[in-house]
Amino acid sequence: MTNQPEWKYVGNIGDASPLEYGGMLVFEDKIGFYPPEMEIIEPNEDRNGDIKDYTVYRILLEPHTFENGILSDNPYHKDYPVWYFKDLEDCAHSSGISIIEMIIMLCSNDTLERALGFRELVGYFGNYKFDQYHLTFTPEEMRIRLERQIQMK
Repeated sequence: MTNQPEWKYVGNIGDASPLEYGGMLVFEDKIGFYPPEMEIIEPNEDRNGDIKDYTVYRILLEPHTFENGILSDNPYHKDYPVWYFKDLEDCAHSSGISIIEMIIMLCSNDTLERALGFRELVGYFGNYKFDQYHLTFTPEEMRIRLERQIQMK
């Protein structure tokens, strides 16, 4: 038995046309060994407005806890706040939701609901804060990758 993940496509919480406008695809590990992930697809255009390549960021959708007024992503040290906790209220406010709603999303057992919380975090802090080792694909590579990923159900 291997501990390598077997990703199952769960849904897209980004644009309906990820190849044209970018997307946010959500995946779960079929085995359940790894936390869910979100893949953010950003098309990059050349000077003529044509898509020259895609940047892909992968973000772990780790479950959070909220105990004693502390939001943590560390199940072993729940008293250690997650790095963005001090800015969470500003992030929630910029998204038009309450900090309580944001905390509920990040602590949810539902993968898509947690992904929605991370979508707000990424929108506030930027993709790079969550994945500094992003990938780059040509348009053809991205088309093939997307077809394979969505068929991984």
